[in-house]
Amino acid sequence: MAWIELTDTAGNSVGLSVDQMVRVRTPTPGEVEAAAKAVIDLSNGQVQAVRETPNQIVQMLPK
Repeated sequence: MAWIELTDTAGNSVGLSVDQMVRVRTPTPGEVEAAAKAVIDLSNGQVQAVRETPNQIVQMLPK
C-alpha cells in the first residue's frame, strides 16, 4: 500500500493512502478554506482539502 504526504489547509502534514483516494479535483467556490488548491475524495465518503495542486498530487502518485 502506497502513501503520499500532503499539506492540509492549516499547514499540517497529512499522510494519505493512495488506495483510499477516489478522485483528486479542484475545489468548488466556497466548498473549503481558501488555502485549498485541491480536494481529495476518499473511499469512506470524506474529503481532504490540501494546499498542493491536483497536478502536483498526480505527480506524487506511484507509477
